[in-house]
Formats: sequence, structure tokens, C-alpha cells
Amino acid sequence: MDVVIIGGGMVGASIACGLRQSGLSEHLRIGIIDSVAPQPLHPLPSLPDLRVFAVNQGAIQFFKAIDVWDIMKGARVAPFYDMKVWDSKGPGKIEFSHDQHGEPLGHIIEHHVIQASIYQKLTEIGDVDFIFPETVQNITFDQDLPLKIETKSRGTFQANLVIGADGANSIVKKLAGISSIGYPYNQKAVVATIKMKNPNFTAWQRFLPTGPVAILPLEGNYSSIVWSTNALHAEQLLSMPEDSFVRALREAFTESYAAPTPSLDGGILGDVGGAIRGVLQQVNETIHILAQKKDEPFVVPEIEGLIGKRAAFPLRIGQATSYVKPRLALTGDAAHLVHPFAGQGLNLGLGDAVSLINSILEAIQCGSDIGNIVFLQKYESERMKANSSMLLGLDILKKMFDDSFPPVVFARNAGLILTDSIDPIKKFFRDQALGVSVDVSKIGIN
Repeated sequence: MDVVIIGGGMVGASIACGLRQSGLSEHLRIGIIDSVAPQPLHPLPSLPDLRVFAVNQGAIQFFKAIDVWDIMKGARVAPFYDMKVWDSKGPGKIEFSHDQHGEPLGHIIEHHVIQASIYQKLTEIGDVDFIFPETVQNITFDQDLPLKIETKSRGTFQANLVIGADGANSIVKKLAGISSIGYPYNQKAVVATIKMKNPNFTAWQRFLPTGPVAILPLEGNYSSIVWSTNALHAEQLLSMPEDSFVRALREAFTESYAAPTPSLDGGILGDVGGAIRGVLQQVNETIHILAQKKDEPFVVPEIEGLIGKRAAFPLRIGQATSYVKPRLALTGDAAHLVHPFAGQGLNLGLGDAVSLINSILEAIQCGSDIGNIVFLQKYESERMKANSSMLLGLDILKKMFDDSFPPVVFARNAGLILTDSIDPIKKFFRDQALGVSVDVSKIGIN
């Protein structure tokens, strides 16, 4: 084959879809290997999937380019028009609204809907070899020859380019000898589906001392819960009765926590500490004046009850030390892992997909081998820069909101309020979240 994609999830399948529909690459023979066969889109399950993803405008541009967006919309997608984020230990809050951009800020889409929609399009297009269910046992590397992929039950395949899209525990990354850097957060994300009294079109997130909790809108009166917390609390949330879970969830969005004022008087700082404290008090007064000019505190809509099961998964941050080798590229969670509180995990993976497709198309345009390391390194340079910046920024934010040290609490609340009050800064953060700059001009049906 020309391209073998190991890992048939959302990112891997979207790469196949993009390559198959571009006029430059439609001649390529593409195969997808995965240990699990995908499920058909219809009939849709009666209840929403526990796994949902926040999809930004950049990702939607890509879905439109590979002609799967209309399929998803015909199934189940939930737009959100507002995003409200606030701190539980102070007045800091920020709100983004569709009125500032003229369209939904993004959509919450179930895992099943995204993946099954892409496979429905791949089936319509044809000429993609689905090698399901199958596992990879070994890869033989030779930069001057096609790579050999040994499978458990279907023999050996050869490919000019192998794409590792096989998730956080990537066998491709392991066999390629590529290491990762990162660490566990010692947190778990508890996920669940709830029913609201009325339809919800807002993404809500509150930072608690134990971690952030979010309510994400789904179709109808359903919403999805993502509650990041320590392992002990996560187990309690999973095991408690349904009514207790709902009560704990309501309290998570309403309970007040003390917001201590930094104290610098006395001790070795003496008069200097007192002077600094005086300045901080003046700044604090200014912040509270700005906060009072805003609307009333955010109030989450009424929650009626828990629907279906609860689940939890561990959280960590990580990144591969290299995304590419000759004839090989890593994408998505195989290349990087991020905390879910900003909803950027899938968006980063789809950004990888767009960039890698463009690099492959550029190699074809130049009459080069698609496994040429020069073109793969262009992909690596572009995506490692973008992903590293996002991972670092989100890691800093997470640590800042985890910290209960009074000056840090003070600083982060000040930052939220000031950002919400200064339109150019607020617009910058909104545009980063929207992912508006995605080059899909050569991909799919464009």
C-alpha cells in the first residue's frame, strides 16, 4: 500500500477521508488497521454517548472539506452559543458570546457520531482497505524501502508511509522507538449525562479546589458532565447513589469557598510587606469594582437528574519527543495528551490531520516520495510548535487554578476579570479557542 494508518479512530479515519477525496492523492492506496471495527451511524443510540468532544470552528472547516459535516448534523450535534467560566474562590469570571463572532462558538459532538460519520463517507467513497479487527505486532523500518507491518492474523503489509493514530498507548510509537515526556496529573475525569429542565446552549465551567467541573450542551434537554478531580473523590462520585451525585453536582456550581486576601504584614518583610499589602488592597478594590460592573454571578440552569452510567478515566499531560521518522508520522493522542478542561484534545488531533495531509499533498506536487522525511519534518515542525504552545499554556493554567496559595488565587481572579474587561485580549483568547485559521484549501471537496 501507499499509506497504512494504524488506528482507525477519529483522527486516523479523517486523514484517510481527506487523502481519498483530494484530486492530488486519490490514486493512493490506503489501508486502515484497527483492533475494533467501527459501528454504523444508524440507528443512533437512544441516549447520548458518554464520550463527547468540543469541536471548534477550525475542526468544522475540516469536516466540511472532507464532506462529513452534513452527515454529523443529520445525526446529533449540539451548538453552544455562550461559554461561561468562573473561579469558585473569588469573583473572577469570563464569558464569551456568539454575538461577538456571529455564529456558534463551537459544537459538542458525541464520539460515535464523529467516527461513524467519517466511516459512512469512507464507505461511500470506496477504495480504502478496512483491516478490522486486527492488531499490529511489529514494524520493520528501512528509510529507503517500504515499511513492513506484521499483523497478528493477516500477514505482512508494506507501506511507503505509516501513520500512527493509535492513541495514548501507541504501539506504533513504541515500535518506532520514540519516547514521550510528561507526567500524570493524579486526577480522573468523571463523565456522565444529565437531563436539564430546559434545553441548554451554554458551556459552563467552574474551577473548584479539586479541579474543574463542566456542563456541556447536548441535543434536546441533555447535557454532558466532565468533572476533573482527585482519584479518591472520583471513586466517590462513581459509587454514590444517583440523587447524591446530582446533589453534589448542584453544590459544585453553587458552593462558596473562602477567598483569602494575601497577607504580607509583619515577619521579615516588616514595613515593606505592609506597603506591598497596601498596594494589593488598592488593586483588589479596583478588581471588585470591575467585577461589580459585570452581570450577576453565573447561575447554572436547573438539573433534573442523572441519565445512564458514569465513567472515569485518568488524566495526564504528555508529548512524543519526535512526531516523525522516515516513512512514519504520529498524530493525535499518539503524539500528545492534554487535560480536557479546555476541550482542545480532539481539535489538536484534527489540526495534526490537516497539517499531515497538506504535507503529503505537497510531496506529491513536488514529485517526491510521500515518506520523504523532508516533508514529514515540515508537518512535525508546524504541529510540534502549535501543540507545545497549547500544552504548555493549558498546563500553566491548570496549575494556577489548582493552587490555593492566596496570592495566586488573587492573581488568577484578577486575570479573569481584566481579560473579560479588555476586548482586544478577550478577542485573542476567543479566536484561539475557535481555531479560525485552518488551511483546508487543498483538502477534500475544496
